[in-house]
Amino acid sequence: MEAQGWPAAGLLNARELTGQLVQPALQDGRRIAYFLVDALRYELAQEVKTLLIEQGATVHIQPYCAQLPTSTPIGMSALLPHDGHWTLASSPTGKVEPQAGQPLLPVPDASARDKFWEQRFGDRVRVLTQEAWLNAPTVPATVRLLVVRSSDLDQAGENQGIAGLGQFPLALRALRRAVLAAGAAGFREIVIATDHGFVLNPTPMVGTRCRCPPVTGPSVRYAACSGAAPPTRRVRCALKVARLAFRGRGRTSWYHAHWELLSVV
Repeated sequence: MEAQGWPAAGLLNARELTGQLVQPALQDGRRIAYFLVDALRYELAQEVKTLLIEQGATVHIQPYCAQLPTSTPIGMSALLPHDGHWTLASSPTGKVEPQAGQPLLPVPDASARDKFWEQRFGDRVRVLTQEAWLNAPTVPATVRLLVVRSSDLDQAGENQGIAGLGQFPLALRALRRAVLAAGAAGFREIVIATDHGFVLNPTPMVGTRCRCPPVTGPSVRYAACSGAAPPTRRVRCALKVARLAFRGRGRTSWYHAHWELLSVV
């Protein structure tokens, strides 16, 4: 990534996706449904493909590069119909937040993104959560674009870690029902997109130890584990004197927002 940059050459990037796959259908007067599924990793998309093919659908998978950093507010904002007017900026509190549109306006959360869709397309768009869509899968005939968003996968991983795996099949089947309902409602073209993938690691067991690897050359890496320092090298580590020199997370089995392949493609 440092040598060649990101997005990777030859792949779509998330900021181009809506403009290339969704907006042309609207311009041609076709009805299209757009499902925005939080944390739909590539392998899970393959599972969704299988589920839909079983119901007679024709499905094509298109890999693309997620927007970095792979957090939900940033990744979902990249999928807005911004026509290339998108950037990251510092909020008044110093937090990095996405901005989209012309003029650029903050779109830090789902409510702001929903409003962005509605201001852009007016009565032609209907934005719903997946739960709301499944409860009442109908829209007026004037609606040309149906936007359905779901965070079931991400919530299962964030809240339960490795235990959240048990919720994935239910979430994928719910997505299938929602997609089929969109087809039954007259949306013959359907695009399913995501903001990022994720990394899911097994939970360490009590007594788990990591061992220092052999040192064969200069390295700036540190290993926190039991074991003696290499006898031929000095170990020097400078840390800021503060209470938060190290900060832990409650659950580390599920994460994204880094450059892991499983999160960014």
